[in-house]
Amino acid sequence: MRKDVVSLAELRFTMHLPQPMTAEQFLRRHKGVSHRMLVRLKRLPNGICCNGRQIRTIDMVQFGDEIVLTDCEVPSTLAPSAAAVPVLGETDSYIVYNKPAGMPIHPSLNNYTNSIANALAYYFQSQGKPFIFRCCNRLDRDTSGLTIVSKHLVSGSILSDMTKYRKV
Repeated sequence: MRKDVVSLAELRFTMHLPQPMTAEQFLRRHKGVSHRMLVRLKRLPNGICCNGRQIRTIDMVQFGDEIVLTDCEVPSTLAPSAAAVPVLGETDSYIVYNKPAGMPIHPSLNNYTNSIANALAYYFQSQGKPFIFRCCNRLDRDTSGLTIVSKHLVSGSILSDMTKYRKV
């Protein structure tokens, strides 16, 4: 693995359906993983594993199998900013925060270091964790409210689809 690449995501699913199916069918239909994401993961070493061994998307999975998706990425180069952003909840897959009015979501013209992305880069840097900014729902600069940021590509894909279909 290259030095600048950091493993950011490991997502685990347990096959809970009685009917055996391919890994692709299970992950796409029942877990919301996109086709593009599966193409990316199947090209990575141990990108898609079942019960501890690498599998192909056409391999069958059955009740009780544990499917693990692992993704590797290059961390963000955003300039960290110590701006206060109220974190309301956090899991291994996402972080929910309360975006204050007047603060942009991501860096833009005349707002290179005072965005939510910069504040979260600081938040993760202070914990010694890698960070890539993946906002799953965006609010205008002058709007306040809850915003979800994915911690890795797999959960970002799932959360973006959920937002798109108003399931979040």
